[in-house]
Amino acid sequence: MNQLLLCVCLSVSLVFSTSIEDRSSFCARQILHYTRLQQRCLQALHHLDQKNDALRKQVAAFESQKEQTGLYLLAEQMGVEASWDEEAFLRQAQSALADQAHREQIESVTKTYRSRLKKAEARKAYWIQVQETLFLDNPQLRGFRPGGMREAAQTLAGTEDLPVFGSIGVTKETGNSCLGLVDGSRIEASASFLAPFANASLSAGTWAYPQGGLHLGADYAVPMHTPLLAPAPGIVLYANAPVEEDGGFLGNWCGWPAGAGNSICLLCKVGDTFYVLTFSHLSRSLFVRAGQSVQQGDVLALSGNSGNSTGPHCHIEVFSLAADADFVLQYFIESADFSLGNGWDAPATCSPYACRIQPETIF
Repeated sequence: MNQLLLCVCLSVSLVFSTSIEDRSSFCARQILHYTRLQQRCLQALHHLDQKNDALRKQVAAFESQKEQTGLYLLAEQMGVEASWDEEAFLRQAQSALADQAHREQIESVTKTYRSRLKKAEARKAYWIQVQETLFLDNPQLRGFRPGGMREAAQTLAGTEDLPVFGSIGVTKETGNSCLGLVDGSRIEASASFLAPFANASLSAGTWAYPQGGLHLGADYAVPMHTPLLAPAPGIVLYANAPVEEDGGFLGNWCGWPAGAGNSICLLCKVGDTFYVLTFSHLSRSLFVRAGQSVQQGDVLALSGNSGNSTGPHCHIEVFSLAADADFVLQYFIESADFSLGNGWDAPATCSPYACRIQPETIF
């Protein structure tokens, strides 16, 4: 009991006596811990269910054999010739008894894992609530972080271990990105945008979350592994899937920009206007690479729940270019800035490169 009280006191101390960022980080670690515990319990329960189902079928088969044996015995009593293997039947009976005992053991273990799962879900829900409160009360924790976990130059040069932006066709001697060869004139414009998902509901609109707080894009709720379609013809500027596809939680700053998880950035053209579209929280199934041309309707990736995400969805941001496409592209190559100079602190902003607009107005 004393050890439990000590752990509780340490947890309270860590969460409520340190900086906001440290509190959020501690909450994130707790959410991740209970998420993994939840996954282990679910895996164990799935395995136990399979074992129990197999044993149930074996016991059912023996019950059927018992009925057949009863018919043989009845036939003998009536003087009708019937043959059956008594030794085989006895072996099956012993096996059935062992199977039944095994099933009882499995049911006991299953009960234990269900109890653990229930506790893990409750603790995870508690820490998610604490984290959500921190996010609502402290604007600096919300949205994508500008710095991220990587140096832009390293990311763009393709020197990361994982396949990241610019890693296709990189010249290691010079560190040049393959995007230096991208030519905006190669893009054939479409007349209008195509919806990125065939069926999706808007779970959070642009500029504000439903519960309050700045939100710089639109969240589209879709089931895991829903195809993401190219809304217009264009060229992929970034495509990277470095993290778990269903490991999202508040405070998970994996991916680029920080918190995006698995993401894609697309330069496209509709009418006479160039746009940059970003797609975040994807699965690990990306079907495009940096520098690749795509046509409207091509499948770019499958949706997921990665990075700073509380459930399967896709966060989409849209920028209307305010300068020549080559000029903007050069800035992106040098900075890996998904905000195109707009930052992450205010809605409906414009930079020398692009204006951030609402995805709902074009899809």
